[in-house]
Amino acid sequence: MIKIICFTFLLISSSFYCNAQVFPKEGNKLNYRIVGFSFPSEPGIENYKIEIANGTYNSEDSFAKNIVVTQTDAANRLIVEVPYFGCQYTWRVVYNKSKSPARKSSLYHFSTGRIPQLDTNFARLWIQKREEKFQDAYIFMDDTRALYDMDGNAVWYLPNVVAGMNDLSQIRDLKITSDGTITFILSDALVPEIFEIKYSGDVIWKGPNDGKVCSDNCEHYHHQFSKLSNGHYMVMGTESVKTKVPGFKPKALPGSTDYNTGANPMEFMIRYGVLIEYDMKGDVVWSWKSSKYFSGSDIMNYRDPISGMPGLEMDANSFYFDEKAKELYISYKNISRIIKVKYPEGAVQNVYGEIFEPDVPAKGNGLFAGQHSCGISGAGNLYLYSDMVNKKNSASEILVMKESSTLNNTLELVWKYECPADKAAQKGKQDHLPGVVKTGGNVTELPDRSYFVSECNPDGYLFIVNEDKEVLFKAQPIRVNTVQNLWEPFPQNKANIIPSRKAFEDLVMKH
Repeated sequence: MIKIICFTFLLISSSFYCNAQVFPKEGNKLNYRIVGFSFPSEPGIENYKIEIANGTYNSEDSFAKNIVVTQTDAANRLIVEVPYFGCQYTWRVVYNKSKSPARKSSLYHFSTGRIPQLDTNFARLWIQKREEKFQDAYIFMDDTRALYDMDGNAVWYLPNVVAGMNDLSQIRDLKITSDGTITFILSDALVPEIFEIKYSGDVIWKGPNDGKVCSDNCEHYHHQFSKLSNGHYMVMGTESVKTKVPGFKPKALPGSTDYNTGANPMEFMIRYGVLIEYDMKGDVVWSWKSSKYFSGSDIMNYRDPISGMPGLEMDANSFYFDEKAKELYISYKNISRIIKVKYPEGAVQNVYGEIFEPDVPAKGNGLFAGQHSCGISGAGNLYLYSDMVNKKNSASEILVMKESSTLNNTLELVWKYECPADKAAQKGKQDHLPGVVKTGGNVTELPDRSYFVSECNPDGYLFIVNEDKEVLFKAQPIRVNTVQNLWEPFPQNKANIIPSRKAFEDLVMKH
């Protein structure tokens, strides 16, 4: 009797263990179409074949008649793409062993979800040029909160991972990490939040957002959030500080006198950029406040060329951390400046951009302006996406510049590329949307030294350009204008690329 009980227990335990090894788990609802399947291995197996049917079936005959995908591999972990979002699927594994009958597993079931942004009657990624060289890359787009293959097909979407998040939530800086996870900023909440998640959407880490650095009820996360190679996290925040601006003499209002004398400089509430580094526990391990630098620098001389007002928004919009050199490059769009900071000391090493002088309106530095992202290339050069907004009718540009080894605050132009949409518009070949100003965009160097570029307003083009200035890939997010019943550009705040199939597979298999 005892032997029978033990045998029964072992049989039940074995079955439970086998089911625990199976993925997707029974009844899972997935936020992706490219699925990492796993199941128990068996000795002596020649190969494993995955069979997937469209629909929910529990009988062999019904299942066999509706198989839509089959894939064979020697390993018991493989990646398979199913056709549609918003569908039910049934699957099984066929164990093929040489000189033995094939053995079929039980039937398992899962489904794929969907969000409105995936409706191709509403929004699409229109591929205009594609080369085989980049066929294994994938592109994240913030405003559709989805991941696309290089044929323009959505393969993954960001689910609602926390309470209060919905299908229309504003997402920023959606991208992959070197650990095979995904990070993003949820920015439309009253208190913006930062997250690291798995491919499945399960939350791994959430920023504390407790205001300990920015001296507020929160840190005001914005623009960029990145995971570092040591497992820490770095994010941009904002603090507002009352700052005295010496030498500012506004025109007197009618019936009043000049109310700013040299002895009593005016005080303004100025927004300054902050960088925060967290460890995996959510503790602050390092931070840098630009207010400490700006309040005693030439920035106090800055006057807007149109309004004549001091700069009231000095919060940064991107950063690049050169972890090997221990140097940070922090970009400030509103004043067209990049600051190089030594880590962890926080000392400013170099300043790139216009140096402002008392009583002289800002005129631009002649090299870059309104930049939206920055990085260091494989060759060690500084590169950035420049909107060139301080030059009339100028095109957005990708600039690569060499830092001087002898002269401080000096950059030498190495390479420049004018973004094609802007270039065409200048020649009258393309009409921009009336009243829309060029804003936003980002650039990332790829392993082959080409550049992936995302333009934002107004055209939203995505493209890859090589060092010979050949466009190797070009796409445009588009959406339906329901009022005029036509397709129009759907500019994304930012797009990020997964450059290789291996990086993507690492993401998928860490479901």
